[in-house]
Amino acid sequence: LRYTNMFHCSALMRRRLWEAVPGGYPTTTLFGYEDWAFWLAAQDRLSGPKGSGGIVPVYVRENMFRYRLRSNSMLQSLLGSQVKFVT
Repeated sequence: LRYTNMFHCSALMRRRLWEAVPGGYPTTTLFGYEDWAFWLAAQDRLSGPKGSGGIVPVYVRENMFRYRLRSNSMLQSLLGSQVKFVT
């Protein structure tokens, strides 16, 4: 989570996780990474001593969301920039 956003933009969460991060998604995050900033803040708030606790993801084996990819979308632009930045 520290190096890449492992959660999909349609991730479901319990209300107490949302409430653990005051303000929810930060509105000042650049480049559309609001959800990643939220997950990092949630992980920081929920982690116990020595990294225990925190976010425990669960994979739901059911189609619950349709996601359309466009070549000129914000996500594709961000992913392209990320590759250029990392390499």
